[in-house]
Amino acid sequence: MSHPFEVLRPLPVRVRPELRETADTYICRLAVANHLKPSYLHCFIAGPSLWFGKPRLDRLAELAGRTRGDLQRCFTDPSLLLFRPQMREEQDAEGVRSELFFRVQRDAENRGLSVRVLSERHGVSRHTIRRALDTPRLADHELTRRRPPSVIVPLKYLIDPLLDEGLDPKEIWVRVIDQHHIVVPFTPLTNYAKEWHASRVRELPSFEMPRNQ
Repeated sequence: MSHPFEVLRPLPVRVRPELRETADTYICRLAVANHLKPSYLHCFIAGPSLWFGKPRLDRLAELAGRTRGDLQRCFTDPSLLLFRPQMREEQDAEGVRSELFFRVQRDAENRGLSVRVLSERHGVSRHTIRRALDTPRLADHELTRRRPPSVIVPLKYLIDPLLDEGLDPKEIWVRVIDQHHIVVPFTPLTNYAKEWHASRVRELPSFEMPRNQ
């Protein structure tokens, strides 16, 4: 739900959603039609405090002047579907869930975060957080076997040059969506940036300190 004191009105230019597109691509088209930056509109729809997270369907429906049902019938995002059918991607969905549960359990164990903080950090409900904490923890090798292919790999050609420029994940996220109309999942992007910087440190040549004469 929107904030009780926040009144959202449809944008001036309404855009018809296309069958089998994602919420992200629709938001980009809606932003361009209304002369807005896609990054701004996407963050506004995601809302606080998850500016770079998944868009909220209720806010998107109000701004687009559409009903939630209309959008759900068009979008392919599994998390936004009104009815979840049996999909060939079921194994990938299970892999995503397993990785989410693993990260929640790791944060709870290593950082001692509360259920509320974990819910905000990972962008899921408190019920999902409790389910993750009650689930037996997977071993690292099991997680690797279940993990779906990285969503970052096809976008490395866009991300790596921006890392070379010294941009941080938030700046990269904004640059990619505004220039290419592609929404990079923020948590995988942050993890990839950390790994990228760590690999550069490992590649630096080691110099032997000169001995005192």
